[in-house]
Amino acid sequence: MGSFSKIIKSKFGFFFAFLIGFLVLMIVAKNKKPLPMEDVVERATLVETFVLQERMLGPEIVAFGHVRPQKEWQAISEVEGRVTFKNSALERGQFVDEGVVLLKIDPLQYELQIAQSSADLESVKSELDSLEIEANNLKLSLDIEKNQLTIVEKEVKRQEKLLKRKLSSQSNFDQERRNLLIQRQRVLDLENQLRLIPSRKLVLDASHRVQTARVADAQRLLEKTVVKMPFRGLIVEENINIDEVVSPSQIMVIAHAWDEMEVESQVGIHDMRRAMRTLPVEAQVSLENANPSMIFPNAEVVMRTAGEEIHWPATLSRISGEVDQSRGTVGLIVEVKQDPKAIKIRQRPPLVAGMFVEVRVTGREDTMLALPARAIHEGNVYVVDKDSRLRIRRVKELFNSSGWVAIEKPQNGGELRLGDQIILTDLIPVIDGALVKVKGLDTTKAKPSESPAKEG
Repeated sequence: MGSFSKIIKSKFGFFFAFLIGFLVLMIVAKNKKPLPMEDVVERATLVETFVLQERMLGPEIVAFGHVRPQKEWQAISEVEGRVTFKNSALERGQFVDEGVVLLKIDPLQYELQIAQSSADLESVKSELDSLEIEANNLKLSLDIEKNQLTIVEKEVKRQEKLLKRKLSSQSNFDQERRNLLIQRQRVLDLENQLRLIPSRKLVLDASHRVQTARVADAQRLLEKTVVKMPFRGLIVEENINIDEVVSPSQIMVIAHAWDEMEVESQVGIHDMRRAMRTLPVEAQVSLENANPSMIFPNAEVVMRTAGEEIHWPATLSRISGEVDQSRGTVGLIVEVKQDPKAIKIRQRPPLVAGMFVEVRVTGREDTMLALPARAIHEGNVYVVDKDSRLRIRRVKELFNSSGWVAIEKPQNGGELRLGDQIILTDLIPVIDGALVKVKGLDTTKAKPSESPAKEG
């Protein structure tokens, strides 16, 4: 025992121990039984599929906006005075028929203006009549004086002949010449007075027009003292009371017509461009006579409330004439007609100004390759090949419509074909070539509503 301890502690002890351990390890490894081997089985992922097919589809644009009346009336005072009458129906929330008198303002000062302007007008008319009489008298006087001038001229000639024969004196001849000059001056004065008649008449005619306009203006202001309802509508606001003094430009009443409402929603320029993909390439449109409903024949207004959707049929009436530079959008204005006297309140309540609603317009339909929006993943779709393997295919989106996405048809027999099984299940991770198993039978009826359409 002592000799063995000495060997361990000697310089050869370490190598001796290592040799013994190595021999033991070799013996154990040689006598160990091999581990049993099992075949690896690839598991298939269960997926839901959709058979790619063509369908009639039109581009859809979804936007939002606030409802406003197409007719809005503000009763802005054009006169001043004390309110002497206020209709009892003039209250917020009341419907008032067309032509009903709402307010009356004291008309006294405008009646006085009419009386004063009418008197001034009659004075001008009198002056015009006097001017016409004066012109006629001047013409008669001028004729008389011209005849007298002719007589004087003959007398001067006669005196000149008598003077040459020594039958008359120089003084008589000179006197007749003076008479001739005086008569010529009278004729000239009358002619000058007649020349002034048209100028004087122009001044009086202008004054006549001014006084006539003043009478008409005073009459118009007098009519403005009575405020009438211009159409059947709802009183939205009233800011006037009996015996209150109103001033010009004061807003007294605001009313809305409920028979035609409209909504303006802002749509991106790129969405408008994409929505026109179904139009023929050679299609031409006159901007002056264009009817937007020809491009977007279907429109509706939708409001979501209390867990339900309420739909109103609408018409795209016009497109705003300018682009919002801050947002790069253009306004689509749709109209909704409704009869305030026949509202089915439970089925479809009336549209009221200020409502925030959704606007949907749909373009012309065409035969398109279409997929549910949830089948597209950042421009890729997952296809099940003939070996039940997942294959990733790239697609180009054209436009969206009610949860469907129209895609560009593959050129020259591309990899994506009609009848392909498109995977709808959202897979994580996605591995090209992974084994998949279709859930039951391949479906040809997708449910696009389960996932909203993706915006391009």
